[in-house]
Amino acid sequence: MFADVDPVTGNLTAETIAKTITPKTKAVIVVHLFGRPAKMDSICKLLSERGIALIEDCAQAHYAEYKGQKVGTFGDFGCFSLQSSKQITCGDGGMTLVNTEKYSERASLFADKGFDRKRSLSTILFLAPNYWMTELQAAVGRCQLRRLPGLIRSRQQSAEQLRQALQDIPQIILPEDTDAKNAWWRFTFGVDERAIGVSTMDFVEALKVEGVKTSKEFPARPLFAHDLISKQQTYGTSRFPFSKVFYEQPMLDNFPGFKEFAGRMIPIGWSSQVKPRHVDSIDAAIRKVVQALVSSRSKSSAAVPVAG
Repeated sequence: MFADVDPVTGNLTAETIAKTITPKTKAVIVVHLFGRPAKMDSICKLLSERGIALIEDCAQAHYAEYKGQKVGTFGDFGCFSLQSSKQITCGDGGMTLVNTEKYSERASLFADKGFDRKRSLSTILFLAPNYWMTELQAAVGRCQLRRLPGLIRSRQQSAEQLRQALQDIPQIILPEDTDAKNAWWRFTFGVDERAIGVSTMDFVEALKVEGVKTSKEFPARPLFAHDLISKQQTYGTSRFPFSKVFYEQPMLDNFPGFKEFAGRMIPIGWSSQVKPRHVDSIDAAIRKVVQALVSSRSKSSAAVPVAG
């Protein structure tokens, strides 16, 4: 089952999750999209009351916080990516925090081909992948973890500088993070299309002309619209696990929050290397585009046809 998202942040909420819970729901995966924490207090309350496990997808949210608590520590599992585009990396792969004792042994077995090493290597308890990390990757990852607080702090300082700079532009939509500390995998904002008189896509193209690298490619469409799910292309022609359970293909129109978020969200690549001069350049480019579009729209509105 897929739940809708908040139209401003792109994150799941307790309200959208509650609408999709059924008696068959065993776990919920919450994504902290672009490094911005979801509102975890209400989500945790909802799931704990129903005895549903919580898996946090923190792939883009290393060291982010919600109300003073690190993401990845709220749920039963906290999953982090160490792929090369993330805040820290050891080449690829990732790591998982197992926060609930009853799941720790099962998680360890799942990462190790189902081998029960307490007995012997010849005892395989269930079908499982091999998720071993090499010693070299682990060594690099440990060094990266020590650098992580400083790297995130640099991202937060530059992102906050840009956020503050853009706050006085009424045509720009900025999510509020009053209860959270964003990890800023990407800097995201939106535009009021009615106020500027053009589509978000046209605004993005105008920003590119001014030298601001951005893209509308992610997330251009929901997960359920990809062939993997929409055409049930899994293991050969088996359609497993879709062939074994009842599954009804979701319709995009039933997810107004996602449609609004994906339609107006603009991501800008971010890193710990962003300096004040870069922020000033981005701010100037956004202001230039907004002013040009607003001015053009004002002139068009003022033009009154005269009968000849």
